[in-house]
Amino acid sequence: MKLSGKTHRVYTGVAVVNSMTSESLSAVDVSRVEFRRITLREAVRIGKKHPDKSGSYACQDERDNLVRRIKGDWQTVVGLPIRTVKRLLTRMEARS
Repeated sequence: MKLSGKTHRVYTGVAVVNSMTSESLSAVDVSRVEFRRITLREAVRIGKKHPDKSGSYACQDERDNLVRRIKGDWQTVVGLPIRTVKRLLTRMEARS
């Protein structure tokens, strides 16, 4: 309910390590997530539907329709930001 009608940030950290040299690179990707207003009844229903989220949410389930807008990489919010991983791998390869 604290997120209802508000915007918050989601941070996802990524690191790649060269197993031959132990060199590492890391980055943090940030996206802003704007929630629509939800009622307490909706929050309870969604909480029962997703008991594995421990107070979090699953914006990839479009039927819940919690998120109004994501500014940034959608993958940062739902899992692994592939563009960031690719960028780090490219930088790592250039150093080899």
